[in-house]
Amino acid sequence: MARHSSPALLLSKEQGWELNAPVDSGLQLTDNDKGKNQKGDKAPPSPLYAPLHQALLTGLLANVMQRTEEGEWLSTRNRKPLVWPGSSLSKTKARWLMAAEQVETSRLFARTVAKTDPLWIEQAAGHLLKRQYFEPHWSKKRGCAMAKEQVNLFGLILASGRPVNYGPIDSTQARELMIREGLVMGQLTREPPFVKANRERFETLEEMEHKLRRRDILVDEETRVAFYDARLPSDLHTVAGLMNWYSKQASEEQKTALFMDESFLLSRSPDLGNDQFPDQLKLDGLRLPLEYSFDPTGERDGVTLIVPLAALNQVSEARLDWLVPGLLREKLEALIRALPKSRRRNFVPVPDYVRALMDILTPDEPLLPAMTRELQRMTGIRVELEEWQTATSLPDHLRMFIQVVDRVDGKRKVLAQGRGLDDVKDRLAGVTRDLPKPKDDAPALRGQEWLFGDLPDTEDQDLGGMTVRRFPALVDIGTEVELQYRDDEVECAWAHRWGTARLLSFKLSVQLRDLRKQASQMAGFQKLKTEKGAMARNALDHAMLRLLAEHFRLDDPVRNEAAFRDRLNAHRGDFVPWAQQQLAMLGKLFAHYRQLMGSLEKNFPLAWAHAHRDLKQQLGQLFPEDVLLQVPWMWLQEYPRLLGAIDHRLDKLGGQIGKDRTLSAELEAYSKQHATRAAGAPLWTQPEPLQQFFWMLQEYRVSLFAQQLGTTLPVSAKRLNKQWELC
Repeated sequence: MARHSSPALLLSKEQGWELNAPVDSGLQLTDNDKGKNQKGDKAPPSPLYAPLHQALLTGLLANVMQRTEEGEWLSTRNRKPLVWPGSSLSKTKARWLMAAEQVETSRLFARTVAKTDPLWIEQAAGHLLKRQYFEPHWSKKRGCAMAKEQVNLFGLILASGRPVNYGPIDSTQARELMIREGLVMGQLTREPPFVKANRERFETLEEMEHKLRRRDILVDEETRVAFYDARLPSDLHTVAGLMNWYSKQASEEQKTALFMDESFLLSRSPDLGNDQFPDQLKLDGLRLPLEYSFDPTGERDGVTLIVPLAALNQVSEARLDWLVPGLLREKLEALIRALPKSRRRNFVPVPDYVRALMDILTPDEPLLPAMTRELQRMTGIRVELEEWQTATSLPDHLRMFIQVVDRVDGKRKVLAQGRGLDDVKDRLAGVTRDLPKPKDDAPALRGQEWLFGDLPDTEDQDLGGMTVRRFPALVDIGTEVELQYRDDEVECAWAHRWGTARLLSFKLSVQLRDLRKQASQMAGFQKLKTEKGAMARNALDHAMLRLLAEHFRLDDPVRNEAAFRDRLNAHRGDFVPWAQQQLAMLGKLFAHYRQLMGSLEKNFPLAWAHAHRDLKQQLGQLFPEDVLLQVPWMWLQEYPRLLGAIDHRLDKLGGQIGKDRTLSAELEAYSKQHATRAAGAPLWTQPEPLQQFFWMLQEYRVSLFAQQLGTTLPVSAKRLNKQWELC
């Protein structure tokens, strides 16, 4: 390598150093020969390195180089030199180098090189640098407009993507970003008083747009930007500057002018009507929050009902069908238009029928049955509930969106959400229903005595900002009775009745032991043991509970210890003889049931297949697993007659197969109607009209196959159809 006699090189030779590292950058300066002094230690960093190389940079700016990701060196004006092979830095991994010269022989070489720092280059070449700014944007964190800066020297990029304050560079655009993104769009970490007041007023009025599903009620973004632009000084472009001006320099008149009133924010006066879009849904003592969203592409488009988990079972699908008054007219029209054409043509013009329905319907009954009834009254055409339910093309905003949360105030957690109540409950499978616990958080009360004090019909508890109603019940857990809280009133009444019966059984254990012994010797209970189902296993225990519930009149619930003791003392004297009579009746009933099942289990002629299928279905409906708990007592008394009608049918079946097949088809249609509407719900949970239809259908069977046995109520196909209309 050629010798050079530059002052820097001479100085380095005098000191015994090689110019290879900036001290201030943490880069090391080492001994010229072996990197060590005479004692073998590393040479100390030189305090002259940084100022010396910064001084040299002023004359060597064209010879700075940057190492690329590919390992090549890139210099100014797009030159790509190699470090001279004889240099101690020829294999360096440093990012930046400076060279005393770049000589082109077989190729371009950089000679006499040293490590440098890009910040030194910027300082030395300030007048030669070109700066470009990209992507100006508002920074919420910094409270000012920012941009990305790119710095290059003769085409060599020294810095790229560096965030810089954009205000000093372009104050006009920085001010516009502050107004648009900060003041109007709310991207601020701290809000001046006028911004906070304007935002809250705008959000309140914006709720009207979501309710009315329109975007032309409030002024647009540009109008609000122009509002601030006309009122703020032209030199403000940071939040700090704005806050300082507002608190120290602005006059009262200027401050007042920055507040937007309702007349400015509204481009037109909305017509919400009276209670057309309520903020809460009133539901059996509950007030559940409602939220509105006008976002046709969003999941929550329409009305959202916020329900705490503990109150979920107090919400009914029938009430949700009514939505809110402001959307009901649109929903009624959509329901009618979604019907098959053969049905829809009976209700034209649709708006006229919808107007008539709006004048008549009230949300104190299920929507679809009410529509069916009123449209049938107007036109004579009946639309079955199943036909409405197949009309699934309703827009999302016409079906309530349900959001189940752990609480309704503060920071709430969403547990499940969706459009259908049943779907939401399915998604909650495995989530423990967080029902309110007793006030003192004591362990659950349980025992074989009345330890429960006075039980109110309901208890209300504040749960996350709303009042949730709960229903205390004594629940049968086998060997004891436990006080539990349910969120469904009907379920609570059902559980409390049998829990109270179980508590009575502990007081009458001797009498029940004798009754069980007598029942176990009856043919009916003995024959029932041949079955393997739950009904056979639980028949004797359920019989005891049912006898206790009926004799001690537990349809009238017992809510305190004194009433329990009085009820026990008032009826225990004649319990045993009465129970013996009823057990005899139940024993005969089960014996008859097993006789019929035995007949159906034998080989039937192929021509009787229709009757076999129908009778198996009928017996399955009459004898569910918990028949002695489900079936009303008055109808249990009628079971001998209902089973006798089946005997008559079997006796006559061989001589009138054709007639029986016709009647079976008619009965099957009615049974299918009931089964579809009941959707697998236990008999005791079905609506009263649907239960009555079931028992009328059983009586209709008696009238068809054993008219001589008589019926307990007038029944015919016409009466059945009329009852169905009430379902």
